[in-house]
Amino acid sequence: MRYFRDIVFIFIVSFFFTGVTAGVHQLLGDRIRLNEKTRQASQLLDVLGITQPGMASQKQITDLEKKFVRFSSLEGRRVFKAVNEHGATTGYAFEIGGTGLWGRIDGFVATDPDMQRITGLIFTSHSETPGLGARIEEHWFRDQFKKVRLDSVGQSGNFFHIDRSGSPGENKVDGIAGATITTSSVERFLNRDLREIMTSKDQMGRLAWQSP
Repeated sequence: MRYFRDIVFIFIVSFFFTGVTAGVHQLLGDRIRLNEKTRQASQLLDVLGITQPGMASQKQITDLEKKFVRFSSLEGRRVFKAVNEHGATTGYAFEIGGTGLWGRIDGFVATDPDMQRITGLIFTSHSETPGLGARIEEHWFRDQFKKVRLDSVGQSGNFFHIDRSGSPGENKVDGIAGATITTSSVERFLNRDLREIMTSKDQMGRLAWQSP
């Protein structure tokens, strides 16, 4: 009889805490989704070079996005356009992504209005190793891509290559020590996505743009 009571007690306790966890998740679900949406909007503004105030609120970020960003779709890929106060295009951003060492890496790459060079790169999600592959988030690594030109490709058919030789090169990006697989993955999928984007470049002027 005591054994039966113990089982019932464990069941009740488990049911109670499961219910509490589900209730909290339900209550916080909308907040979690809003925070994630705001985080990605802030990253998009960042890669497009749109200045945000320090410690910007969710409303400030949303207002900036509505005012200066337009979005559309290009060959199944989300594409974004930055505009100024007069509605003139100041740059584009494209979704990019591929497989890293431990999982998928996603982000945005930005270009100038003529799509002749990269103006920004940001990674929005990944599961790379902290202190190694995760350093792709660091400014010193991402900022190197701003010198990469898109109006020509090398003999390999790539727009850039990553290495740690220290040799100079306009479209060479220094790698991260101890993160060869992660950086090689970035080199592979970003060059691939850039080729696809540039192949569809002539369609940009015919896209239907919308406000967020």
